[in-house]
Formats: sequence, C-alpha cells, structure tokens
Amino acid sequence: MNQAVIKPIKWVPFLALCLLVIGSNMILYMTPFFQPVPNLVVAGSMFDFLLVIPILVYYFIIRKRYSWKLTVLTAIASYGLATLIIPDSLLVM
Repeated sequence: MNQAVIKPIKWVPFLALCLLVIGSNMILYMTPFFQPVPNLVVAGSMFDFLLVIPILVYYFIIRKRYSWKLTVLTAIASYGLATLIIPDSLLVM
C-alpha cells in the first residue's frame, strides 16, 4: 500500500516571505518618503494581498493536507488586511 508522505510545514520560510510582503507594503504606505503613491502601486499591493499571499499559504501549508478552498478563505482574509494597510483614499479609484 502506497501512502503519501506529508512533509512538515516550513514555517520559517513561510513567515519570512509573508512578513516581507506585508512589511514592505506597510512601509510603503506608512512613511511620508514614498508619498504620493501612484495608482499602479495600489494595484500591485492588491496583487500581493490577493494572489501572492494565498499562493504562499497554498504552497507552504495547504498543499496535500487540506482542501484548496482554504486558499479562497485566505484571499478574503488578505483582502481584509489590505483594506487595513492601504489608506481609504487610495482604494477608491
């Protein structure tokens, strides 16, 4: 009988990459040095939160363990985090 070998979750690279994405976006929007922020940067930040973070979650945590539907839940949670980080004046286009 062949059973799939489930590798342990690699928490350190996952957390490092997620903190890099979230931290760089926080620095971008919270420091006055990078102001004014162009609309394409806001679109790039939404890309980070809606695609990059869920792909990281899928690759490091969900793959071969849980349903892929948790990736959609992660995207929704990432959108909520993006609305907290990105100022409301920039989200309205």
